[in-house]
Amino acid sequence: MARILHLAPAGAGKTARLLALLRELTQSERNTLPKLWVLLATRRQGLNFRQRLIELDEQEPVYFNIEFFNFYSLNARLLKTAGTPVRRLNNLTRYGLLRRLLAQMLIEDQLEYFHRIADKRGFVSILAELIDELKQASVNVADFAAAAQSEKDKEIAHIYRRYQAMLRRSDLADVEGEGWLALAKLRKHPDIASHVDLLLVDGYDQFTIVQAQLLAALAQAIQNVHITLTEFPDAHAEALPHRSVLARERLRQAFDEAHIDLALETIEPIAGERTPDLARLGERIFRDLPGAANGDAIQMIAMPNPAEEVKSILRKIKRQLLGGVQPDDVLVALRDWTRYAAHFETGRDEYDLPLLLHYERSLHTAPVIAILIDLLGMAPRFRRRDLLDILRSPYIDAGLDAELIDLLDRISMERQFLGGDASDWLEIVTLAGRPVNKDSEDVQLTVLPAEQRDTLFSRLSAFFIGIRPPERADVASYVDWLESLLGADPRSDLPGSA
Repeated sequence: MARILHLAPAGAGKTARLLALLRELTQSERNTLPKLWVLLATRRQGLNFRQRLIELDEQEPVYFNIEFFNFYSLNARLLKTAGTPVRRLNNLTRYGLLRRLLAQMLIEDQLEYFHRIADKRGFVSILAELIDELKQASVNVADFAAAAQSEKDKEIAHIYRRYQAMLRRSDLADVEGEGWLALAKLRKHPDIASHVDLLLVDGYDQFTIVQAQLLAALAQAIQNVHITLTEFPDAHAEALPHRSVLARERLRQAFDEAHIDLALETIEPIAGERTPDLARLGERIFRDLPGAANGDAIQMIAMPNPAEEVKSILRKIKRQLLGGVQPDDVLVALRDWTRYAAHFETGRDEYDLPLLLHYERSLHTAPVIAILIDLLGMAPRFRRRDLLDILRSPYIDAGLDAELIDLLDRISMERQFLGGDASDWLEIVTLAGRPVNKDSEDVQLTVLPAEQRDTLFSRLSAFFIGIRPPERADVASYVDWLESLLGADPRSDLPGSA
């Protein structure tokens, strides 16, 4: 029986230690097929862990009864095992729910502090992140409301309370709230994880309060728990990174509250395993030491923007490949993939490189999907500039040619129309077809001939009808509607397409 926190610098053998423990258990208990859970921070680490496990022994290419998780998939598994799975909100649905909640609170005149920005996308995004942080810190509605002092905090507390009430009424949970439910269920029924013989936690350099408490609750049910954490054995506490100190303290506190001893084991790095530059880099990242290089293993580049950085890297890779280096011997690691994804995708074609991207660019960032999301998010009130931009997009076939769109632009500007629902837009078109009194101040307004007015009216009306989703339908019907909105796949007629 062991609950151990393994401490070591980056790259000093923490993962190797866990692999050895896993290997030892599977070999000693081969006849019983022990149940193992492995909790890893990222998908990349999961793939690497699996690969290293296979490479431990060529005679053992297959392992049974091993499950891999991150905290979110583990929460879902625990609730499912307990027989109480929940419906988890994805981000898109969650943002929509928050927008609807804020719109309702505006109508009810319950937003005094945030009423000017409540309908802005940025506010919804920031609000969602704040709620996530509160839940990660195990701050419930009552605690936050009691701590709120300013008018701003009190209004956030009110939004938080309404948001939670809406989730409960709809039997929904966001990803962080699912962690609350999993922790509560595990504390009440620890037997849902008692069948696990070994829990390995690797690749994390920080834990939220809820995550630390979940690990402690798991340790009450699982006899063998091994957690790794980056730390430098020879460093004083003040020289360690804040997040490492905080992670260790949260684990200690959670295990103390659960009355479980968490033993510490320090893994000493083996001298000479890594070049001095790589060792120095690890200390620079985790201990904020000066970044002086000791050799030529690391080269520093400085470019004005991510695009130029990527070009510089790809040019060097191209030279290496032409010099005989094998593609599999080159790895580019990034901390923030979203900043660089588009540039690597472009550079792959520009430099004719055999790049294998572990993460392709998110679908929602593709121009056609981005414009579609913007289109669906505009209703029911279509702001003037947003609608005109949509109509002029090369990805949207609205049935209006450039001349009709320009006319709509002109008549809406002349009448100082800032936007409205579909009927408001159609009314503007109708008004533009009426003759103007020569003695009126509106004598400069554009008047559309009847035929042109009718054409613009009918095509704009058809556009609004086409983008209006069914008021009530099942998921399959909404998918069918969305597919009809997207139109036929232009590649469907190509040879070999299904």
